[in-house]
Amino acid sequence: EHIQAMRFMLPVDYPGLPRPAPVADMPVRLSETPGGIRHRAPVLGEHTEEVLAEIGYDDEAVAGLREGGVV
Repeated sequence: EHIQAMRFMLPVDYPGLPRPAPVADMPVRLSETPGGIRHRAPVLGEHTEEVLAEIGYDDEAVAGLREGGVV
């Protein structure tokens, strides 16, 4: 009850889940800089293409990695 009353866990939508999942909120709340959850954690592989592009892979190379089952 205390955890719910203090909102230590917040519901966050995740792709593929039927309902929001509970995620730990900030353990300390400061009045001038309260913080909070801005984004959910990424699902496996969600940012693969962006990361590969940042390190120099072009679309063709990424497609080759996907076809080869590497990513």
